[in-house]
Amino acid sequence: MKQLKNRATLGPVYLAARRFVDAALRADNSLFTAGRSIWEPQHVDEFYRRFVEQEDSAKDSFNNKILRQFESAPVEVVQLAAELLFFHSLGVSNQGSDSKRLMIEPLLERAGITFLPDLEEALQDGIANHGAGLALRHDQIQLLAVFVRDLKRLKEGERLTLLSDPIAFRSFVFNLPPGRDALQRNMLIHLVFPDEFEGIASESMKQKIVKHFHEVVLDPSANVDAMLAEIRESLSGEYGSDFNFYDDELQSQWGDRAEAAQLGDGEEHDAPIVAELQSDLSRMKSYYRLFLGRKSVHAPECFTGGFVGTDFDILQDLSRQLPDELRDFNKEFIPAWLDLNPDKSKNSAAMSGGALWTVSKGAQKGDRVLCPDGAGTYRIGELLGEYYYAEGEILPHRRKVQWLDATIERAAMSEALQKSTSSIRTVSNISNYREEIEGLLGVNASLDLREADASLAKNLNIESDWLNEIIDLLREKKQIVFQGPPGTGKTFVAQALAKHLTAFGGETHLVQFHPSYAYEDFFEGFRPRASPSDAGKITFELVPGPLKRIARKADQDRANPYVLVIDEINRGNLAKVFGELYFLLEYRDQVIQLQYSSEEFHLPPNLFVIGTMNTSDRSIALVDSAMRRRFYFVDFFPTHPPIDQLLRLWLRARQLSEHPADLLDELNSRIGEDDFSVGPSYLMSERSKDRSWLARVWTHAILPLLEEHFFGTNQPVEERFGLAALERGLGQQPEELAAVEIEEVADEGTPTGERAL
Repeated sequence: MKQLKNRATLGPVYLAARRFVDAALRADNSLFTAGRSIWEPQHVDEFYRRFVEQEDSAKDSFNNKILRQFESAPVEVVQLAAELLFFHSLGVSNQGSDSKRLMIEPLLERAGITFLPDLEEALQDGIANHGAGLALRHDQIQLLAVFVRDLKRLKEGERLTLLSDPIAFRSFVFNLPPGRDALQRNMLIHLVFPDEFEGIASESMKQKIVKHFHEVVLDPSANVDAMLAEIRESLSGEYGSDFNFYDDELQSQWGDRAEAAQLGDGEEHDAPIVAELQSDLSRMKSYYRLFLGRKSVHAPECFTGGFVGTDFDILQDLSRQLPDELRDFNKEFIPAWLDLNPDKSKNSAAMSGGALWTVSKGAQKGDRVLCPDGAGTYRIGELLGEYYYAEGEILPHRRKVQWLDATIERAAMSEALQKSTSSIRTVSNISNYREEIEGLLGVNASLDLREADASLAKNLNIESDWLNEIIDLLREKKQIVFQGPPGTGKTFVAQALAKHLTAFGGETHLVQFHPSYAYEDFFEGFRPRASPSDAGKITFELVPGPLKRIARKADQDRANPYVLVIDEINRGNLAKVFGELYFLLEYRDQVIQLQYSSEEFHLPPNLFVIGTMNTSDRSIALVDSAMRRRFYFVDFFPTHPPIDQLLRLWLRARQLSEHPADLLDELNSRIGEDDFSVGPSYLMSERSKDRSWLARVWTHAILPLLEEHFFGTNQPVEERFGLAALERGLGQQPEELAAVEIEEVADEGTPTGERAL
């Protein structure tokens, strides 16, 4: 993933990138057909909907899937897709121009246009080697889809300012939702601002350069790109202004080529630099999946003996003359293997040879291996030494391994990683899943949620111990429901808690249930769309709902929590809304088949659900026992902690009279029913010091609520629960209070006698 050439040799690439920025990003024009409006917000939104929200999860090539996704799209959107893929290709140097054309040209043909010669020339080269990151092309294009969608939603002046300010632009790009797309983020900021940001795709390589040259960095708290700019300025006197960090003389200082060429992606954005960098550069290590095949019965011997190995025993000890290149190795291996396996193909021979070469030479000391134990779990080991040959032993071609006290459950892996670890190859390089693997190792398939801090407790006026109890319930059950009458802050606390948990990674999303809300709205369903090719005709497309979208994101980012807040959860027909997903709420490690798409689906362990439920509305049913078994329930009642003190603490924090809190306590004491008590949010206003405002709230909000509750009874609502009646119950004279505004109180908000009212 290194920058291969100096910028001077890549003129067509940068010219094409500049044309794209001017035509597509600054304006709504087109790269391929000047004067045609392609990049208008509605076309960008349609691209996002088809590529991101309607992702094709079939087992097929990227090229075939993207053609299907845009099969019925308007020609402007098809052309936009081709132009965005072209822009992405400009940053990739380890993909041939023919491969790039095969990805782009079918879309252009469908849009009825052809390549321009100068743009075709730009595909001959690229800026950086993406290595195994090519396998993450979908994630990279998804990042671009989110980027252009959010960019086009800005006002024109804001957009043009952003495209003229490299610092603001970088912040915009790196504040987009996280994913396995670090390569694309780094290429995006470089292509838009090539003079300000390095053409280095790998975040790890940037980190390593900064670590080596940190002595010339004046501000070690800055982001990695700002520090690289400082380093470039410092070194330009010695190496010239247009040097390349991968020039031999420089690269020999910060890292050898073999280490720099190790492939992978998924590095964190803006990870701490210099002193806080991991000293052992563990993020530089490669990961290999090792499959023992028919010898898997001997896996316990590997674990107890501290080694891994393969059984290609047609070759003898390779330690004496081990070639440095795989192609030289296979010159000897393939003929010998085919002699003993005449029914096999040359491709099979090369695959076997590649596996043996990886075990004996390719994998380096410190790299990690994942080895299945036959029980649905992968053991993790770190290579300690060089290759050795154990003559006469099972699995004779061996490497010493220190097995770590860490395992990964296969069920906890993303679908993509499961497929990679199911490969028929003896050895597979799975370094491009390093972020997910390390996330799983770090949390052991059970994410550690962020504890409540003083800031959150102060913001909510709720003690941190109570909030941490809620977080513990989420850790254990993964889904909880806040239940109580209106006005108790259920939704407010749920959203604040979700944002707190995802403050350093992850995402939160809110949906609201209602009687007509269904499975098709919540998870996936067919939606009518106007046919782009046949006016007046309606087609139906399968569209993912909020749960499927957030579950997909969580599955691709296991190191961070994702929180779905469901407001008014009991207003929907839960059995109808959840459908077969009911099962997954209780069995997160299981997979089910969906009723519409028929694909397999599971709820990732880092997806959490917080529901809110109104207990006072008799027109809706409460939840059934099956639902209660799958959720923990937390009471939000105005007469129970911590809600009983919420209004009083809120008033004290603003040095306001506690008279409204006294009124609320008296009111709820007279109501005498938790489910129908009145919540504090009705009175949480700076205007609560004004009795005329209190009277308005009582007349138009609180009393109508109580009249509905006591409808059909002989309860005298006004006489018993009216503002004047409550004040008399508190020993106060309403006629006096009506003439005097409630004063703000000093001395920590404590009333100082009748005048404080």
